[in-house]
Amino acid sequence: MLKNIEPKDSIDHDKWSRQIRAYGIEITKILSNLKLLIIGLRGFGLEVAKNILLSNPNQVTIFDNEICKINDLGSNYFLTDNDVLNRKRRDEACIKKLSELNPSTKIIIEDDYLSKIKEFDVVIITEIMNSNIIHKINKICHENNKGFIYASSLGLMGFAFSDFGSNHKILDKTGREKGKFLISNIIKGEKGKITIDFSQTNKRLKQKGYLLFKQVEGMVELNSSEPRFYEANPNNSNEFFIGDISNFSEYTGGGIAEEFSYPTEMEYKTLEENLMNPIDKMMKIDYSENKKGRKQLLHTILINLLNYYDEYGKLPEINNEKEAELIYNKIIKFKEKYRGIEFFNSFPEKVDKDLIINLIKFSKAQHPSLCSFLGGFVAQEAIKKTGLYCPLNQFFWIDIYEETFINLKNADRTILNSRYDDLISIYGREFMEKLHTTNIFLVGAGAIGCEYLKLLALMGVATKNNCTVTVTDNDCIENSNLNRQFLFKKEHI
Repeated sequence: MLKNIEPKDSIDHDKWSRQIRAYGIEITKILSNLKLLIIGLRGFGLEVAKNILLSNPNQVTIFDNEICKINDLGSNYFLTDNDVLNRKRRDEACIKKLSELNPSTKIIIEDDYLSKIKEFDVVIITEIMNSNIIHKINKICHENNKGFIYASSLGLMGFAFSDFGSNHKILDKTGREKGKFLISNIIKGEKGKITIDFSQTNKRLKQKGYLLFKQVEGMVELNSSEPRFYEANPNNSNEFFIGDISNFSEYTGGGIAEEFSYPTEMEYKTLEENLMNPIDKMMKIDYSENKKGRKQLLHTILINLLNYYDEYGKLPEINNEKEAELIYNKIIKFKEKYRGIEFFNSFPEKVDKDLIINLIKFSKAQHPSLCSFLGGFVAQEAIKKTGLYCPLNQFFWIDIYEETFINLKNADRTILNSRYDDLISIYGREFMEKLHTTNIFLVGAGAIGCEYLKLLALMGVATKNNCTVTVTDNDCIENSNLNRQFLFKKEHI
């Protein structure tokens, strides 16, 4: 099965002007040639797809042959009741609305994606899958220097893993705008000394780095395509040594010095190599407090969830105490067995059983807010395949347990066979009823405002008792808004 929406031939500089200013035209061009595969289109997968499409790649291939379920509507805002009633596949139900986000990008549904992994620049898997398949895909990507991202939103926690191959080139680590400086003077010699005029810019050179020289008069040997290493003069903040130029012509005036960065080559490891012995410097965001050993705990939960999926072909059912207890017991055994591995040495001595049990119990649910955050994070990670910014090293973790659950232990979590079932399973029915009967006044419907409106709608805010979400934003929609204000289309300009 193959469905195509053909792309346009060139970049619309008006529409993508803000992205060009952020990334630069060269990175934008590289991005416009990328081909990506996204597997999984629940709420998190849809967020990744939405954000990727709005960055204007050449092609996005999607795959999710699962039948739409009623609780999918709580996190996937492109699905409808009719998609559930008509038992549509998730990818088939989403493709038209995804294509409307950016007609410049080709959208494809592909069942036989496994045989075509080499065709993609980046493969993104957004659902827990059988480990043998995951490792097979990762191996193909790694050996062919393709980007591989495995990530999932698991109820109240989420993770991302990226492997950009054994030879990934980072063209620009920071994305910082390169400085251009006027030259006041150049003095010949074995060390070579230039004087920079900083009066016309708020930027300054770092202590050392590389410079490209242009439009130098007299000493034309500097006007080459090869950058030169420089080092600051400790006795004069405007002077820099640039090496032996004693044999160059005499400097007569003018010239521009531009900052230059050489590409950095990075080597990454596969998921199979990383899973049991990850780099301890992996990223973690915990909005409650920086608890020692939290990332080790989250990582251990993931490993045992993956093992459970491999054994039973599914994640534990939502709010299933028996299944959660089974995995908890395996985590305790795991803790003792692998304490000798350096990474797991930091596993908390005192285990919070409630924390572990509840993170497991909700792992099959999708929280729309966490999906939104993690979807943006993973999409940005995929964009790094262009060579802009440093990819992950190599795991990322987040959990929102304390913020959403700690005061709701005794809530009634009986699901209603509704679009809000995932949230009911986390918050309980009373909390959700409060959301349904809350009035909201939102100022601004731009890029952030669109995200807020989407999340308010997904959570059913102001859907009962004649409550309302009131929005005010008197700005006009412009073409350059469309690559991030996803609720608007070209006809709204």
